Amino acid sequence: MHLLSLNDDVLHAIASFLATRDALRFCATSREIYSLAIRHALAYVTLDRSPKHTMEFFEFMLQSDDRPVWLRVLVVTRSAIGHRQVWRVTLGDLLERASNLRRLSVGLSEHSTTYDVRLPAACVALPDLIKLELWRGGNRVLDMLAKMPPMSRHLRSLTLELHDLVPDIPFHRIFGIISQFPRLETLRIDKFGTRIIMPSPLLTDLRIYNVHTLQLAYGSLPMTLAMQVFPDLQELTFYSIENGSEHQPQDIATFGSPQGLKKGGWERLHHIQTSFKGSVGEDLWRVPLSHVRWLDLTSMAAQRSGDVSCIDAALGSVERTCPRVLSVQSGIVNLRFWENLPEIAPQLRYLELDLVPLGVDIHTALESWQLESSVAHLCALPILGMLFCIRICDITPDISAHAHTTAITIVHALASSNASIRYIGVSIYGWPSEMNIGGDLPPSHEERRPATWWKVVDVGDGSSKKEPRQLAAGADARLREYFYGADYESPSVVDGMPIF
Repeated sequence: MHLLSLNDDVLHAIASFLATRDALRFCATSREIYSLAIRHALAYVTLDRSPKHTMEFFEFMLQSDDRPVWLRVLVVTRSAIGHRQVWRVTLGDLLERASNLRRLSVGLSEHSTTYDVRLPAACVALPDLIKLELWRGGNRVLDMLAKMPPMSRHLRSLTLELHDLVPDIPFHRIFGIISQFPRLETLRIDKFGTRIIMPSPLLTDLRIYNVHTLQLAYGSLPMTLAMQVFPDLQELTFYSIENGSEHQPQDIATFGSPQGLKKGGWERLHHIQTSFKGSVGEDLWRVPLSHVRWLDLTSMAAQRSGDVSCIDAALGSVERTCPRVLSVQSGIVNLRFWENLPEIAPQLRYLELDLVPLGVDIHTALESWQLESSVAHLCALPILGMLFCIRICDITPDISAHAHTTAITIVHALASSNASIRYIGVSIYGWPSEMNIGGDLPPSHEERRPATWWKVVDVGDGSSKKEPRQLAAGADARLREYFYGADYESPSVVDGMPIF
């Protein structure tokens, strides 16, 4: 049966499942296929090459009235925009006709709104825009957002990188604009430094109840104000966020107390992601919540054994938040963390450990980590499950095999010595050195997915000895989903575990 003999609706459905690159290749097979699949090839577009290539794409899209309408997602990176000031056609020209666009990401957004006079009005007028990312923005970007009419204020996700914010701007100017999006659920603000002028005293009547996920990075914002403005947060991510040295400690303590939390919110906050790497300043946020379900420490990579400030800060974060689920990315030399964790985290039930042996021989690193008391301290944790990941730069078959052998040894040690553990997972993965990840980024869900899992069972000889029994492939998703969402306060939490 010939492919083109299928009904057009069926062919469109088939083409809709193709990735952009595959859809473009499909278009090249024949004129009939081109007319059928080109709309799917142009639905999700990322421009990341050069301003010349970007202009050629804009011109191609504007040669037909249909092409702009096909766009659903458009990402224009900084390299694709550059600092070019003269364009034959612009991003604004394209957006004026891209009426079905759902996600827009613009690098160098302040520069773009300066030299592309059509861009602000075109962006404001997009009727179906749900996700907007404005990188390297400033005052013109804020002015553009302030002009969005009520009928278009339906964004679900907004990212603002305010690197070019000049001069300093009042607190209520920025967050007043954000409050005008009643359906906004996810907000990310990056690189705003100390350019936001805070109210004094640290009190505000501004409330943004609809934002449930907040991400902040590289700036100064008193935690007291964040608690007041975003009272219904459920997920919080912050990196290098300071309270501001000019603000009084008593102001911070007011909303850091249980009484202050009742005033300011965050009673629903269950997931915190942060990072402790290198020296940690005294002015950084210290979230004082004891009901956080999942704490993700991302990177805790002290590279020298004498560098303990980041380890102590990470331990303090665990002690304050009392998480049931803990994710941590650790270097080899962070023995201090594992020595103290069992004492300060008696409530811990699930651990995801990403071991990053950077700058050392992988064979020596894993063996020393295993032979030192790190594994013994893991055996003292009252956890029900653990996912043990090893990230390796420039992995080879020989290194992978050695890492797998060491990981199996650790699995058997945990199974035989940890009285509470029920499931243990292992994932070994690598990345090429040219990617320059450096171990800072946590593993993605895709990297963790191929984990091999073991169930800890009784040996069966009448003794109390236990051993790991490897599970069939496919257990990973079910187990991790259970551990993330289990009711650990229930006495029957073990009975509710997936059965394999």
